[in-house]
Amino acid sequence: MPLSPRSLAGGPRQLFANTPAERVALARTQFFEEGVRPSGLVGEAVIQSWMRCARSHADTRRTIAFDAVTPSRLHATLARNHDLLAAAHGELVGMESSLAGTDCRVLLTDAQGVIVHVTHNPSAPQQPIVDALRAWRLDEARRNAIAPFVVLHDRTLIAIASELPGSPGELSSIPGIGPAKLASYGDAILNIVKGSR
Repeated sequence: MPLSPRSLAGGPRQLFANTPAERVALARTQFFEEGVRPSGLVGEAVIQSWMRCARSHADTRRTIAFDAVTPSRLHATLARNHDLLAAAHGELVGMESSLAGTDCRVLLTDAQGVIVHVTHNPSAPQQPIVDALRAWRLDEARRNAIAPFVVLHDRTLIAIASELPGSPGELSSIPGIGPAKLASYGDAILNIVKGSR
């Protein structure tokens, strides 16, 4: 159910978001439509980025033209920003590992807005399977009154989506799937994988 800043019939504002996507949606509404700083809903870096965008583009609904970068300009930009990339390497790796298994990417631009680093997203084709596994995991967790990570960790779901096991033997070779998990959840997981092929 999408987050609405107001409840039905113009009732009071929904104060709490249940998911990260709802928090971002609420933050965007507060910042861009209501002019309120959404502290605590998104990170300070996101708010600063939105503030830069708002300063640069007064009309937030206007489509921004994309200016292609020539290979020579890209090469010169990468050479100029070598030190920036080296200094940011550890932070970029950390952010990329945090976003693994999502459809999000990390972008790093120079002062002129030229992208000097973008996360490679090899998991994008598996995202629908990961989403289906997460939905199943949430249902399973709610039914058993346990936390979703107790059912299976995200890294296990991502590994399943990557490997696409077709049998209990193949499923049991995935880290995080032991005999108990295989007995409890194996058939359901294999049905989700089979349905995604």
